[in-house]
Amino acid sequence: MSTAIRLVFLLLLMVETAPVLGKLVMGRGAYDALLEAREDGVISHSAAATETIRQTLARRSEHDRALEEQAREFEREAFQSILAEAKASRDFADAQKERADRFLTRLKGRLARFVNPEK
Repeated sequence: MSTAIRLVFLLLLMVETAPVLGKLVMGRGAYDALLEAREDGVISHSAAATETIRQTLARRSEHDRALEEQAREFEREAFQSILAEAKASRDFADAQKERADRFLTRLKGRLARFVNPEK
């Protein structure tokens, strides 16, 4: 009985390991070449897709930088236009003259105290 159990065990072991041993013993076949070609194709396709994505991202980044630069240039021109209009207005000139007069008055007072400190 124990011999029969051992024989059945060895038979099942051979059935389970035969495909693996057969594959190890066999040389390289057509299936292996096809499988390798397919893997190479997938790898090269992935590399091409990665490069395409990298180029797309680079173009988008450059486009975003160009848009930001245009927005800054627009803001700069708008600010300069508003500033030019403000400087040309009579109110701006009057306000500047008033500030200059107040500054000169304070400066004269400080100089007077410096020259004549007992006052």
